[in-house]
This record gives sequence, structure tokens and C-alpha cells, in this order.
Amino acid sequence: MKMISNIDELDLLSDLKNGDESAFAKLYWYYSPLLYANTVRLVKLPEIAEEVVQDLFQKVWERRQLIDRNKSFHAYLHTIAKNLVYDAFRKQKNQQKILCYLADQQGAHHYNHVDELLDSKELQKQIDAVIERLSPRRKMIYKLCKVEGKSYEEVGDMLGVSVSTVSDHIVKATKFIKQVYARDNFMIIVLMDMFF
Repeated sequence: MKMISNIDELDLLSDLKNGDESAFAKLYWYYSPLLYANTVRLVKLPEIAEEVVQDLFQKVWERRQLIDRNKSFHAYLHTIAKNLVYDAFRKQKNQQKILCYLADQQGAHHYNHVDELLDSKELQKQIDAVIERLSPRRKMIYKLCKVEGKSYEEVGDMLGVSVSTVSDHIVKATKFIKQVYARDNFMIIVLMDMFF
């Protein structure tokens, strides 16, 4: 891994604060491998570690103007990563509670078995219908990342856009999908949070 000198990092942080995507990309490519390695050791699942790192850099981009150049950027990233890992653990714990609840309710005939519900053609049709309502670009990015399982970097390279642009499309697409389902079915939101 090529080292970034302290002076170079300060220059990159200044450029980042001004919205320079190439500075963001340099910081991303420098720090993401180490953050990923540390995160995967904690969460044990590569896909969750990748999601944590993507969320971390999404937050860095969104809050770039608040970055204090006089404080350690590495420590700043570590703090965000730690909070996101805690959030991931809390989310996993909540998902387990929901699955236990659904399993208990199955006997009372309130819900079908979770696997049957997830495999349901009707559910997939509903999700597909909402995805189709996204703008063409956002729909393509969402499908490449969430349906085909490509990383944000792969999609960015394929489409010639930055990782932050891909991440922004995913965040907005997910928010839109959840809002549409909020009007229709609370249970689908819970299932999407667990499995998508």
C-alpha cells in the first residue's frame, strides 16, 4: 500500500472539503483496505464488512465539510467504523428477534413461514415493481449492486462514476423503496432490512 504523507493527506482533506472527488477517491483507496480488514475481523462476514466500509465513506463524503484537518483523519475513520460496527451488531440482534417473533406467530397463522414469504412470487413482483419506478440510472446502479452483488467500486468503474456517486444512488434508491412500502406493508420493510 502506497503511503500518504502527512502533508499530502492535509492537501487531500482540503480538496475533499471542497468537494474534490479525486481527493475522496485517493483517501478511499488508501484507507479502505485497512478499514475492511479490521472490520471483517470484528463482524466475521465479508459482505457486512464491505457494507460498513461503504457506509463509512458515504458518511465521510456527506460530512466532508465538517472534517477537521488538525485532527487525525485515521482516528476519525476509526470512530465512524466502530459506530457502524455497533450499529450492524444491533441490527443483526433486532433481525434475530424479528425472526423469532415471526416463527412464534407462524403457529398462530398470522404469517407464513419466513422462507415461504421471501420466496413468494408476489413479494418479488412487488419489489420489482417499485424498483422499476426508479430513474433509469438509479435503477441500473441498484440492480448491479443489490441484485447482481457487484461492489460499489466495480459499478463505478463500469459506469465511469465515483464510488460516492454509486453510494448516493444506492442510499436514495433504498430510501425510495422503503417509503413506497411504508404506505403498503410494514412487514415488507422489515424483510427488506433483513435481506436486501
